[in-house]
Amino acid sequence: MIEWLRQNPRVTAVVAVAVALLIGCIVLFLQWQSAQDIQAERQKDRNNAADVYLRTSLNPDYDVAGLRAEEAALLGKPEFPTEFPVLGLSRYLATGEDVFSDVDIVEMGPSSKVTRPVGGKTYPAYETKVTVEGELTSIISFLEYVEEGPYTSIMVEDVEFKALEGGWQGKFTIVFITQ
Repeated sequence: MIEWLRQNPRVTAVVAVAVALLIGCIVLFLQWQSAQDIQAERQKDRNNAADVYLRTSLNPDYDVAGLRAEEAALLGKPEFPTEFPVLGLSRYLATGEDVFSDVDIVEMGPSSKVTRPVGGKTYPAYETKVTVEGELTSIISFLEYVEEGPYTSIMVEDVEFKALEGGWQGKFTIVFITQ
């Protein structure tokens, strides 16, 4: 057969080109397969990174006590304090006044006992009327401080603002729900 190929140079050239093309196709296929594997690996890494990002950034740290109180409220068994912590609330508000130096507590009335419905049940609550003065943004931050504090059964209601010379006055009612 080799002798026959030597006598027919055209056939030899065609066979050589065919073998070269076959080898080239095999090499290209292997490179293409390798590129596909690399691309699949990178896509898997991107998906894993996106998974980690979503778990860490979209899953904030939750206040466990707050979540338990919300769960209990949804189940109809809210976890409210058994009694009204008058001194604890006063200390907490005084601490807030220190934290927000632009806010001064001008007046804090005595607490009056009322009731509040929660989840279809009525609970005892205590209303305390408070008047503060200071910068408007600081008063708003103070109100957020009051609601987002350690007391899960506290609400701020009936908020009113009034412009004063050199500042603002805020009047609001703090409602503290108990069992």
